[in-house]
Parts: sequence; structure tokens; C-alpha cells
Amino acid sequence: MGDGAKRDEIAARVADGTAGHSRLFRFVPSDQFADMMAAADVSLVTLESGAEAIGVPSKFYNILASGRPTVALMAETSEVARVIAEEECGLRVAAGDAAGLSRAVAQLAADPALAAQMGARARDAFERRFTLQHVAAQFLDVFSQVVAESKRA
Repeated sequence: MGDGAKRDEIAARVADGTAGHSRLFRFVPSDQFADMMAAADVSLVTLESGAEAIGVPSKFYNILASGRPTVALMAETSEVARVIAEEECGLRVAAGDAAGLSRAVAQLAADPALAAQMGARARDAFERRFTLQHVAAQFLDVFSQVVAESKRA
């Protein structure tokens, strides 16, 4: 879902059948977003090799909030991979590992109880760590530390 940099490439693969049973969606209006996220059994997050030190796909936090497990196709050093490992809320596969991606999806499809547990842990992690209130409090704490340090200098 969305209009990322690889959308045209993915759309071509969906159209020619090389993307299997995939479907591609445009963004939905914000009032329909939660329903769209909840319609998935599992969500995929990708990050190109080399980008793990500079970015986190923002959709990851929406996936956590949706209470669905994540399959992350990225380096284990990424923030998303770290959260998935800490919270046990999904599976990480190395970027470019198509066979690993297939195994991860098959594992979750074959074990709905595991997928449900991962989804519940994802929602719990979101509530504990990533709500707007929690993140704002973290920012305030950092700013307060910076101000305190500047007064000491």
C-alpha cells in the first residue's frame, strides 16, 4: 500500500503475475486506515541494505498498532529488526533473501496461534513504547537534558 519509490516496479510485477498473489493498494483515507491495516494477517516492511542506520519505515509503527505480526526484510542491525527481536512481534529476513521471506510467510500461515501471539505482542509494544504521548515524553526528556547540560557549560 502506498506510493513509495518502488511502487511502479512492484505494480509491474503484480500486473505481469510475477508477484504471486500480491495486491497493491493506493493510500486510503485516514478514517479507513485502521480497518485496512486490520484486514491483513501479517504485514511486510522492507528497507534497502545500507539504509538501516538512517531510517525507519514509518509504517512499522502503524503495523505495531494494528496488532499484526511484521515480516521485516532488512538487516538485523536496523531499528525495526531490533524492536522485532526485543518484543518477539514478527520475523526478520535478510534483505534480498526471497527464500527466507517465503519461509517466514509460510511459518506464520502454518501457525496462526504464533501469528496471533506475535500480533498481541506488537500491540502491547506499541502501547508501552510508541504512542504519541510516550514518544513526546521521550523528546521532552532529551530536550530537558540538553538544556540542563547547556546551563552547566
